[in-house]
Amino acid sequence: MSDPKNAIPVELQDLVAIACEGELSDQDTEQLEALLLDSPVARQYYLLYLHLHGELHWHEAMAGDLPDPTGSSGQGPRMPIPTPAITRPKPDRMSRLRLFGFCICALVVVGLLTLAYQAMPARKDIPAPPPPTPTALARMTGAILPRWKAGANPPVLGQEIPLDRRLVLERGVIEITHPQSTQVLIEGPAAFCYRPGGQIELEKGRLTVLGDEPADFTVNAGDATIVPTGGAIGIFADGKEIELHGLGGKAQIRRVLRQDDSLVEKETDLAGQGGWKWSSGSETDPQAIASDQGRFARALPPRDPDHSVARLREAVTNNARLIHHYTFEGTSRLEKCQDKRGAVHLTEAVMVDGRGRGSINYTAPGFDLTTDALGPHREPQGGNENGVALQSEGRFRPPEAMTIELLLRYQIPEDAGDETVALAVATRDGDRDCGFYVAAVGKGHLSLLLDGSANWVETDTVLAHDHWYYVAFTFKKLEESTVVNAYLADLTVGERQLRQVLKDEEVPGVPATSRLGIGKGFDNTIAHAYPWSGELDEIALYDAVLDPKDLQAHLDLLQAGEP
Repeated sequence: MSDPKNAIPVELQDLVAIACEGELSDQDTEQLEALLLDSPVARQYYLLYLHLHGELHWHEAMAGDLPDPTGSSGQGPRMPIPTPAITRPKPDRMSRLRLFGFCICALVVVGLLTLAYQAMPARKDIPAPPPPTPTALARMTGAILPRWKAGANPPVLGQEIPLDRRLVLERGVIEITHPQSTQVLIEGPAAFCYRPGGQIELEKGRLTVLGDEPADFTVNAGDATIVPTGGAIGIFADGKEIELHGLGGKAQIRRVLRQDDSLVEKETDLAGQGGWKWSSGSETDPQAIASDQGRFARALPPRDPDHSVARLREAVTNNARLIHHYTFEGTSRLEKCQDKRGAVHLTEAVMVDGRGRGSINYTAPGFDLTTDALGPHREPQGGNENGVALQSEGRFRPPEAMTIELLLRYQIPEDAGDETVALAVATRDGDRDCGFYVAAVGKGHLSLLLDGSANWVETDTVLAHDHWYYVAFTFKKLEESTVVNAYLADLTVGERQLRQVLKDEEVPGVPATSRLGIGKGFDNTIAHAYPWSGELDEIALYDAVLDPKDLQAHLDLLQAGEP
């Protein structure tokens, strides 16, 4: 066998020697174990060295126990005891088996340790905390009955407005206060976003700026940047049309327009009570308009006002002659379709040609914040036969004397023409027997029809597009005709006095008994047709002809001020 020093590292030799002396430190022990696990030759050297070291100790012990060869106890010369020559023992078969077994055990231990390490659950990385959401210095300092779009994650009262987050306010009013005490009021429905650098992007909705000093922000609406420079201003945007109203304050409009193959920034000033209107993306200058002083909020409205739809609802509920009442209030579709006085409950009705791409809006904004309205669906094209609205589950039998009272807003359909019909409240029981009690015909003529073979009975009123109205019709049956009176007031323009637009008009036919259509009617085959275009609210039916004074009292509950 060759000299082991030729194959064994000096480091191993030193560690084995220290081990035999019993002076290994913890670090030396770990280093020795590592060397032995990595090399079979090292393990063989280690075993042989231990064997040799043990033999030497044994012979030294034996030499100490041998008797004195002279027989004397301590005198005379002593004969030296020769030290036996120790030669490396040649490994026999048993030594090889022990070495093989040691190696096998070492391999098994290493394998088990490896499997145990792999079986250990992986350490989960602790996620880094999300970066803080950047916010503007402005805070939401007030809100009245706000309803945000699901998923908008809006701020709460007292919280700073987040930056770069599109916020959609479906209804209500919020107040945002900026550091220099400039206030911004935003009325739903609205969509807006605060951007870094003091920019408010108004996608749609109404926004009022209130402050004595120039604001530390600008309002981006469409293709324009509006710079408030002091006082009160109102801004309206619907995605394309932009309006700027002076409410006693000042502002500047900045637009970049193309002129002679180059881009030119144009500025338009606003001061006092004037106003400007323009189309986003157009190359024309803003058009001067009259400022609408009552269109924009100057302060947060009261949560429970003395004059509101809620007050009207309370008075209607307490009327002894009320037989059916549809308020469209509730937390579910089923609750919103309930008859709050009688048992003529409502269910959805799809027009002849289907619902198209729309459905009923059960949370449409009402005349004020104290109510939700119903928004039937009417398709932009072929709307007479295409839409979704409501009808009663059972048949409705009109009484001999009847009053129908409601709030409505009419939106002129895109395909409006002479044949356009939109019904708010209706019945029908055949080709001639019908009860189209409240209807908009053509481009908004407020009308009615009680005999399918007769002509429409038109009032002297054309409903203004997108205006809210208080409307009441009274009916008194005769033998083959009915005496009708009609009253209304334009709530959007602030009318306080009830106008009578039909007086003791005797019209052909009598109200028909059938299912009651709300926001729809029936064609001559009794199929669903003629969906309402716009919103309906607070539909009340009485079994009497109400006095005009009672109707005026109901109107007085909606708006403050002298009639």
